[in-house]
Amino acid sequence: MQRLTYIYLTTYLLVGGLALLVLPELTLRLLLSNGSYGDVMPRVVGIFMIALGGVILQFVRARDYRYYR
Repeated sequence: MQRLTYIYLTTYLLVGGLALLVLPELTLRLLLSNGSYGDVMPRVVGIFMIALGGVILQFVRARDYRYYR
């Protein structure tokens, strides 16, 4: 169950981050956002999500589940 949870979180972060990085306007529209964030903020958030997803992916690859309570 731990591995499945980490894989779900990794997939969510990587796909969401990549979508925010490549197509920020479409992604924000799909997320039902009605604010105007410009070009920079969604892309910075996308980069952060990709980096965080990469770190969690390394936990899954190493089978290191000690951070899961």
